[in-house]
Amino acid sequence: MTDDRRALARFAGALFFGGMYLGMLPLAVGKVGDFGHFWSAGHAVAADPAQMYSADAHRPIVLGLEGGASLWNERADRVGAFFYPPPAAFWYGFLGEFDYKIAAAIQGLVTLVSVACASVCVAALSGRRLAPATVAILVLASPTCLYAYALGQNGLMTLAVASAGALALARDRDGVAGAVLSLLACKPSWTLGLGWVPLALGRWRAIVAFLVGALAAAVLAAGAFGPQRFIEYVQVAGLVSRLDRLPEYPAAHQHNLYALARSALGVGVTTDLVAVTAGLAVIGLTVWRFGGPRRPMSLEAAGAFFAAGTLANPHVHHYDMLPMCVAIAAIAAAFPATMRGRVVAGAVVAFWYVSFFVGEQLDAGFSIPAIANLLVWAWLVASSWLVAPPAVARV
Repeated sequence: MTDDRRALARFAGALFFGGMYLGMLPLAVGKVGDFGHFWSAGHAVAADPAQMYSADAHRPIVLGLEGGASLWNERADRVGAFFYPPPAAFWYGFLGEFDYKIAAAIQGLVTLVSVACASVCVAALSGRRLAPATVAILVLASPTCLYAYALGQNGLMTLAVASAGALALARDRDGVAGAVLSLLACKPSWTLGLGWVPLALGRWRAIVAFLVGALAAAVLAAGAFGPQRFIEYVQVAGLVSRLDRLPEYPAAHQHNLYALARSALGVGVTTDLVAVTAGLAVIGLTVWRFGGPRRPMSLEAAGAFFAAGTLANPHVHHYDMLPMCVAIAAIAAAFPATMRGRVVAGAVVAFWYVSFFVGEQLDAGFSIPAIANLLVWAWLVASSWLVAPPAVARV
């Protein structure tokens, strides 16, 4: 197949998946999923910022949605419908001004734009070894993307922010990288999951820009919604950090090292310490192999960092696994030349894509997708010993 035909095939594939997702937008809008929580909290905030973390204010709004009864449970009675820090209310408060279906359509379209942004950034990060259309196919074909889109979740926005930050680091625009990555402060789990990446590369300007950006967002939120919201958020965050101890916690939908530790050792402080230790070991090994102040950012490094961050992230539902798509793209961009390597790498990637379906069929008692995430990370780290990361990484 000629290069032109390959390019046409990639474009056709991306167009097919993009068109499929656009065609599903009415279904996603009509289905009251997780976005029902976010919109209800945003609707409450639009009426009165003091209701940002009020379960009593959220409950009637959620239950007023068609099918909203399925979204409310005993756990929601304790923590309400909004788990994010006050700066995130700028976006959801804005959406809360609209009718639910209009807001859900806006969220759906923004997530598709996020796929396009992430695809362009990851393609550029690859040094054009991958085309944006190829990256878009890798993302849109993943079950985690479908889950995020159907539920109205924000994982694709996280993917776009993380990819843009990685590209800025690769181009030595550390201030821009830190400012972009500071948007992750709106999702504390990903602040923990990826906030260490600039530190791993010794990018102090990026770290400072990250802190300044997060502080600026906090100051703006305090001015817009009141400083009391941060005190209330600390209380909610304390409950959220113990979600696994609260009623009706969807433990089967967690896909990180915590999930693997809990399936083996049960729920408890000792288990969490084991998971934290394992997470720090995974991050430490990744930084040792790909990090360092003189090591430039590459797609392989970004993929390994994002995979390690996903494993160590304390809160990874199926819709939170989207940064793993960068790791999958890294494997695709550096696909082995040997037949044995191709078979192993292909099997690792294929297993990652089908792991959700395998897990649902087997009901194994542990997270199959978490195993898939671990295998993807292990392949990237192990293959870096066989084939050194590209020397030309600034793009």
